[in-house]
Amino acid sequence: MSSRLLSLVVVLVASLSFAQSKLQVKVLTASPEGFLVNSTLVSGAKDAVLVDAAFTVADAHRLVAAVLDSHKNLTHIYVTHGHPDHYFGAEVLKAAFPKAKLVALPETVAEIQKTAKAKVAQWKPLYGNNLTDKPLVPEVLKAKSLTLEGETLELVGPVQGDSEHNTAVWIPSLKTVIAGDVVYSGVHPWTAETRAESRKAWAATLDALAARGPTAVVPGHQKAELTSDPAAMGFVKTYLVDFDAAVASSKTAEEVQTKVKAKYPDLALDVIVKIGAEAQFAPAK
Repeated sequence: MSSRLLSLVVVLVASLSFAQSKLQVKVLTASPEGFLVNSTLVSGAKDAVLVDAAFTVADAHRLVAAVLDSHKNLTHIYVTHGHPDHYFGAEVLKAAFPKAKLVALPETVAEIQKTAKAKVAQWKPLYGNNLTDKPLVPEVLKAKSLTLEGETLELVGPVQGDSEHNTAVWIPSLKTVIAGDVVYSGVHPWTAETRAESRKAWAATLDALAARGPTAVVPGHQKAELTSDPAAMGFVKTYLVDFDAAVASSKTAEEVQTKVKAKYPDLALDVIVKIGAEAQFAPAK
């Protein structure tokens, strides 16, 4: 190889490395009261995008502080799906950053419009002033991507995760998946809105995300001390198999809970497995 060609290769590799590291990702995990839900701040040199907006007023204020500390201009708040723990905090964020656009894909917006009032009625009595009573509805995104300082944030979905219309964010330059509630880490996955067939589809979603070869995967919920390890995708697949086995071999929700907790004694959010187990024995709607 000539010295000139070698120099050209070095320049190209250096340029590629710079392109891959232009954006930065910071994972912000909410309190246990906020179900340990993750919000993710994706930052460039000047601007930033926040993925998911937390649940409680207190956790949303902590997100505001994190954005302020970043000294970035928040351009968008993207909501991965219509569960309230991913968008109820948007009211606080929009008050702090009125120029930031609150956005989601059409299926997410439709679900929020359909369920927001009922979700307030369900959770407000438990949380009081720590929960909004007027959740904001995102604007509909027509494109399946966002652009941050020339970099593409690909919006993957809707896909089956813990509910039918989940989405994930794929950042090619970082080989990073912000997985929404397709992936969990260190906590019980939400299974209340799934049945055996939809859990198979959930596993297929995990396979599809894994096929992209991510080096980092941000779960929708996690223990705060954990990292964005792609192995969390395998954990969820195994958990779903074990959950199915527990349901198939049990006559009551209590039996399911006992078996799942025995298999996974160290996972956080026990209330999630309780609700999920009870849902498997509830009459079909």
